[in-house]
Amino acid sequence: MGDSVLSQEIAIGYGTTEKSGLYAVVTAVNAVMAAGAKSVGARVRIECPEGTEKARIYGMMKPIRAFCRGEGITLIEDGIRISPAVSRAVTVAAAAGVKERDKEVKEPGPGQDILLTSWVGLGGTVQALWERREELEKRFPPGFLRQAGEMEAGLFAGREAALAWEWGASYVQAVGEGGVKAALWEMAKVLECGVDVDLKALPIRQETVEICEYLGLNPYQLSSTGGLLITAPEGEALAGKLAAAGIPAAVVGTLTDNNDKILRSGEEVQYLDRPAPDEIRKIYT
Repeated sequence: MGDSVLSQEIAIGYGTTEKSGLYAVVTAVNAVMAAGAKSVGARVRIECPEGTEKARIYGMMKPIRAFCRGEGITLIEDGIRISPAVSRAVTVAAAAGVKERDKEVKEPGPGQDILLTSWVGLGGTVQALWERREELEKRFPPGFLRQAGEMEAGLFAGREAALAWEWGASYVQAVGEGGVKAALWEMAKVLECGVDVDLKALPIRQETVEICEYLGLNPYQLSSTGGLLITAPEGEALAGKLAAAGIPAAVVGTLTDNNDKILRSGEEVQYLDRPAPDEIRKIYT
């Protein structure tokens, strides 16, 4: 083990439901825990539009408090404000934690496998369910929406991150705003490597496919809070261990020794563009 370093992240959540603030907190916490941080704390500020009922305002803090209490996260409440500058609730969540530099961890580099845990667009699918529930109930049967709703249990990825590091990961990054495409771009930038990814290998649930098709969203550019991008010298072995622990994981590509950011779909090859705005924003317009 080496020196201790501080890892920190800020996430912003928008929405009209009581859980919209929770989403921002989980996204920020996932990011610092993916970096290997422990003893995590979170600071939360919520701004609501004028006319928001007090019950709704304080209701937004309940799931945040419950989450932090259940996961042992120190929570600092930075206040709830009424602001004429916002048209819907805005939650700003900052998370930080201390991690140890582990000299035994192999450095990520060309030739290593890229894994994705969880599913493409998981977080955005959950957000769509929260924000467009009544509309979706008119389009999809109850059983379908019930299965989609079960995805909410996968938003927090703290356990997944800890096990990935323990079992041989060389790099772990939370997938959040902008979806898996944005995360792959960011990973390539941070590691100064190229990526070569099989689009068809990226795991995606049918519920996400159908909800995105109905709402006109691109799932690969949709918030994927709950997922992790992982690099490892022995990707298949790590994916097997994670799967045995009940964590969906798949090898989806490799790191390369150039700057190309490639997505393959059969014989079709496309290059990743700079991250676009998260598709979830479309449901608020």
